[in-house]
Amino acid sequence: MSLTHHIYRKFFHRPRYHVVIIGANFAGLKAALKLDPDDFTVTVIDPGGYFEFLPNIHELISNMKEPEHLRFSRENLIRKAGHRFYRDTVVSIDPMTDKIVTKNGNIFIYDYCIIAIGGQNRMSKIKGAERYCLPFTSVAQSVAIGNRLSSLIKSKPMTHIVIIGGGPEGIEILGEILRAYKSSPGLRIHLIEQEDYILPHYPRVIDREIRSIVGDYPVFFHTHSTVKRVKKNSIQLSTGETLKSDLCICTGGLMAPSLLYESGFTDSPNSFACVKDTLQSQQNENVFIVGDAADFKGIGKQAYHAIEMGILSSNNIEKVRSGKKLNHYEPSMEVKMIAFGDLDTFLISGNTVFAGTILYSLKESIYHYNMACYDPPSRIQPTLDMFNRIENGLKTYVLPTITSLQSIKKLANIRVLDDRL
Repeated sequence: MSLTHHIYRKFFHRPRYHVVIIGANFAGLKAALKLDPDDFTVTVIDPGGYFEFLPNIHELISNMKEPEHLRFSRENLIRKAGHRFYRDTVVSIDPMTDKIVTKNGNIFIYDYCIIAIGGQNRMSKIKGAERYCLPFTSVAQSVAIGNRLSSLIKSKPMTHIVIIGGGPEGIEILGEILRAYKSSPGLRIHLIEQEDYILPHYPRVIDREIRSIVGDYPVFFHTHSTVKRVKKNSIQLSTGETLKSDLCICTGGLMAPSLLYESGFTDSPNSFACVKDTLQSQQNENVFIVGDAADFKGIGKQAYHAIEMGILSSNNIEKVRSGKKLNHYEPSMEVKMIAFGDLDTFLISGNTVFAGTILYSLKESIYHYNMACYDPPSRIQPTLDMFNRIENGLKTYVLPTITSLQSIKKLANIRVLDDRL
């Protein structure tokens, strides 16, 4: 801190606000890292010990990445930012008294609150799923799926895999299973999607492309179908069909956390919280709701939107403190990427779809950039961690490609897919 700043704070010191951030994933953690500890007392609450880079956890299934490549200690990151971290679960928020209560009995009074609690997996809505399906929402769960899959392939002559959900998560899981086991003769994979085609919120041409790619593999798509019941070794569909299942993986999308409704931020227990253009709650101006927990003009629940929201919420709290006009959230253009194992990668911008295995290097670059942003290589350990991640990327993606003539030929083949065909 400069001498001028010291003098300013001593003689013209403004109130020091207490900001409580609930949730420390993309939005909450980014907000915390942007708030100046010289100006704010910041408390971050999250039940998990690690921040996890979820867009790449599907790669754990095929052992393309290790768990340590995809997560950081939340406490370490937040402490380095000059803030306090509590590993705890918030059970109630009272916006009338600005009070937060946690499962462990901690009570926090806030001047400003940022709610970044994301969403919950819909698995509980499917009968038997919580008992017999493996969820896909964390590093630990992805590792468990990979371990279970490896064990089945080694021990059973026939292995039946069922993936519930044909959205991006389900497709990327399918791609990683094929990356690792497409040559296994006894493998059978069933993917279930309730809409008429896979990736229903994306250009339909991707559905056709993926079906063409997997034409020679034992992959079976069940669209316009829902799961009626999950049993230990079988899945019953709404169509009446029964599928064998040695491993059931549930993606199933997100539903709103009950805390939003219980705290009065939504009118329905199944709704995400509608927010103002400034990301403030509709009911309480000192509460900002960001990331997947927010319902903002129907934008997709993407990590980069969460990051942008986290940054804007912290900037707007600083503007409130300074008596300045708040900024409105203007989402950046949605550019999405879906990796389909080592078979293809899709880059989607509006209705335009680019496809080609070389595009995976872009997804890998985005991963390295974001990990470095959260834990900048300014000290020895973060620097070593960064080089460890890069070394793993070189070994698993770059070297196998440049040493294979067939792979080099594929790299040059970037296609533009026409959704009108």
